[in-house]
Amino acid sequence: MTALLELAKPSLLVIDNANKLNELTDYYLALRRCPNFHILLTSRITVFEHLPAYKIAALPASAAADLFKRFYPQHDAGEDGLLEQILAAVGYNTLVIKLLVKYLSKRNGLKVRYRLADLLHDLQQHGLLSLNHTEVGIDYHAPGMWPYAKPRRKRLLRRCTI
Repeated sequence: MTALLELAKPSLLVIDNANKLNELTDYYLALRRCPNFHILLTSRITVFEHLPAYKIAALPASAAADLFKRFYPQHDAGEDGLLEQILAAVGYNTLVIKLLVKYLSKRNGLKVRYRLADLLHDLQQHGLLSLNHTEVGIDYHAPGMWPYAKPRRKRLLRRCTI
């Protein structure tokens, strides 16, 4: 708190993934007592009495497809129909799309052997959590955290079905 109080005014403090209600309740009021900065929180908590909320919607279908194709250049345009089904099933969620891209990249290496049809089949039969045996590299980790992650039940809101 001492370091935060010494920030030059005006400053913006961004706290990402403030997803534990008890911690948010404990620390938010203390942070609000600091007059020299504004606070921006990202959270999966949808209602918190002290904060106005702005819900960020999922990507539009075309932007989700563009994101997938940008990060997975091996994508075969002949599988665009399958890609649309998969993206719709995961709700066009940015993090899930990046997870799927990294999963496909890891499975395939330099040669495409595991195609979108295989991924779609696995998602239909076992859901998104069936991918949890594979760690993928992440680029949003904080200092001191592992740069790899697996899908976990807490992070994935629904079973992927088509």
